[in-house]
Order: sequence, then C-alpha cells, then structure tokens
Amino acid sequence: MITEADLHEKVAALVYIAAFAPDKGESVNTLLAGFPANAPQPPILPPKEGFLFLDREKFPASFAGDLPAGQAAFMADSQVPWGVNALGRTITEAS
Repeated sequence: MITEADLHEKVAALVYIAAFAPDKGESVNTLLAGFPANAPQPPILPPKEGFLFLDREKFPASFAGDLPAGQAAFMADSQVPWGVNALGRTITEAS
C-alpha cells in the first residue's frame, strides 16, 4: 500500500489524490465500516476476477466533482484495477 511506501529509504514523499489513507492498524475495510449508512458510499463495484473498479457513472461525483465533465469521464475511463486483497490489508506502520 502507498501508506507504507514512505518507509522505504528511496521514497521522499507521498501524494494522496482521492485515496483511502488508513492509519496504523486500519485497513480500507475498517475505513469503509466507519462511513455513516446515510452518507454517500464509495462506488466500489463487486469484484471481477479478483480485482475492483469504481463505478464509472458514480466516479465523477465521488472523486472528480469539481472538474469539467470530460475530464472526470476521462479519469473514470482510465482508472486501473486494484486487487480485492487490498481492502483487508492492515497497515503495520503508517507514514
């Protein structure tokens, strides 16, 4: 996870852009569990072949609401899959 990448000697800094940033002892699942039920939820689609994507239609409102529609659509179309195992991985040492 990027949160632990900063521990490597060759990493000078991290930049989070619309990301989950769990602290030590947390995982993405623990962050998701803390979302109020009546609040907007991250648009994570069900796993497909062990990978996750964010719902293309809901992506702009969740991650690019302040951008022009074309740019938000490009971001939704260019997202890369992330492994389903990333949800449960607990951070051992946060940056």
